Amino acid sequence: MIIKFYRYLIPIMIALLCGCQSVPTNEQIEKSSEIKAERYLEKGIASEKQGNMDIAVLYYTLANRLKKDLWQAYYRRGNIHFDRFEQEQAIDCYSQVLILQPEHHNALFNRALAYLAINQAQAARDDLLKLLQTKPEDFESELKLGIIYLDYLNQPQKARNHFERYLTLGGPNLEVREWLREIQADPSPDISHPEKREQQP
Repeated sequence: MIIKFYRYLIPIMIALLCGCQSVPTNEQIEKSSEIKAERYLEKGIASEKQGNMDIAVLYYTLANRLKKDLWQAYYRRGNIHFDRFEQEQAIDCYSQVLILQPEHHNALFNRALAYLAINQAQAARDDLLKLLQTKPEDFESELKLGIIYLDYLNQPQKARNHFERYLTLGGPNLEVREWLREIQADPSPDISHPEKREQQP
């Protein structure tokens, strides 16, 4: 009789104990996901340092799935894609960073370089001009803008303005002086490049 009693008592106690465990709240679930995302970010950085870029990309992707506003994971993944010449993927990642951090200077600069690598010179120009609005002393952006206007958009007079600004800011590239001399020797007018216009429905 006692044996039968214990046979029923044990399942009852287990059921009672399970019932006492509280169901996690949405806030607790979100906090858990945030902690996991941060851990994935840390593992991604560690993988990068070890040279395991494929694993790093995987960790950063997992981090962003759990925490969509973790811009650091987008940024580091964008840098890996950029170094691999996967420019469209890099642009996507930098764009996510800029949604979350609109004035992230490195993301703007790197996205401009990625645009330039796939011959989207006007998009690259726009990013650099936006960067200079909040960081006017960035002479590297002035240099890149000069090159874009000179070599891609065929607007040497605008290129001259940016090259001169580059030198004023203390840019160290001495070739810029030679480029300025060439522009001054052949003062061709700028050629207008119409902006792209989306097709109306």
